[in-house]
Amino acid sequence: MMASAGDMDTGSVLLAEKVTALSDPAAYPEFTAAVTAVETHFSWVFLTDGFAYKLKKPLRTEDMDFTSLAGRTRNCEREVYLNRRLAPDVYLGVVDLMATEDGRLRLFGSGRVVDRLVRMRRLAEDDCLEIRLKRGLVASEDVARLARGLAGFLTSQPPLGPVSPVGLRHEINTSLLDLAVACDGCFEQAVRRVTARLLAFLEYRSDMPGRDRLVDGHGDLRPEHVFLGPPLRIIDCLEFSDALRRRDPVDELAALGMECERLGGAWIGPVLLEAYGKAAGVFPPAGLCAFYRGLRALVRARIAVRHLMEEPIRAPERWPRQAAEYLRLADRAAAELTVPSGRRPSSSAAL
Repeated sequence: MMASAGDMDTGSVLLAEKVTALSDPAAYPEFTAAVTAVETHFSWVFLTDGFAYKLKKPLRTEDMDFTSLAGRTRNCEREVYLNRRLAPDVYLGVVDLMATEDGRLRLFGSGRVVDRLVRMRRLAEDDCLEIRLKRGLVASEDVARLARGLAGFLTSQPPLGPVSPVGLRHEINTSLLDLAVACDGCFEQAVRRVTARLLAFLEYRSDMPGRDRLVDGHGDLRPEHVFLGPPLRIIDCLEFSDALRRRDPVDELAALGMECERLGGAWIGPVLLEAYGKAAGVFPPAGLCAFYRGLRALVRARIAVRHLMEEPIRAPERWPRQAAEYLRLADRAAAELTVPSGRRPSSSAAL
């Protein structure tokens, strides 16, 4: 659940006023013929001819607090720092939104700082993996190059310790709770089938979890965040929570493969994993990959239905449909999992 708060620290300049001002080309230091404003879950993004500017919403959740200017500033700085690991030439820095003496809001000139924004170089839409997938323009070599880039990044990160079965079990059970009651219980049967298989695999597979697999990764690998280039760039890592960004590399790869499957590119996951194994010298077990594909699809379904708990609800017809799509992927992945014959999760492994 999200809570919103006023901007008392910014001199009572409301979010709506900032959005209106930043939708005007005159607000920017460089010339731009037009500005496109795009609302996301946590931000407003303003696309000029050559750049993108991200304004954080004054929200608070269990993982973050953007209700103060100081909190949003820290997050902006953290976003730039972390994303420069995979897109060093894209994240240009943090800029001030100023209230000038004539009462206008501008990203240049002198005045009172009322907010901070992340400034990014705008990337070519034709390089985006999601766009290329939808157009049928992704080749095996594109995926192999992506795998090599991810291998270089993920294997360079220091190990942070073993994956926690307790943490994974919590993700599964939280998803079960949220989804079983969503949309008047229409997902309950599928959710219980998926979670039972995931919990059984988690309890009985000796290679799950492994040792020293957690790294400080991307945390939100999706086709819309991958720009094939060249050069390869991956943007929008999950910057607001260190805990959620710490993943098994297999988890990261499986999540990306699952998202490609949702867009019609089911072939990409296996090619990605094979190429990653060759580059990293470690081939992830098939069962482990299926487990993480199922888990990430289940979590994405949970995130979709949580949008229905917001006030106001944006695009209310979208979220049940999206949840159903992810649940189908979770069910498909969970069906690939096997556990010893006749074994069932113990009562401590499930709700």
